Amino acid sequence: MELNVKDFATREDLENTVQSTEGLTAITGTIEELARLNLDHTSNIHGIHCVASDYTAPSPVDKPNRGEIFESSLDGAPLKKSKKTK
Repeated sequence: MELNVKDFATREDLENTVQSTEGLTAITGTIEELARLNLDHTSNIHGIHCVASDYTAPSPVDKPNRGEIFESSLDGAPLKKSKKTK
């Protein structure tokens, strides 16, 4: 069962309905409708996830090419372990 955000005038009305409704799986609405009640697509109300019907996830960012990786002068160096402090 899903609730639609546009059916509620205030966030308090929405929270009261969510508290008294069993079997609720999601709260849906557009980004603007959710924002009107100070919600977004990552919000949870009493453990019920809010879903923005018009939200599109941003595309993943390609990692920049940082050039050739050179050997470090510390590779193979005899390093001592740090002493434990009290």
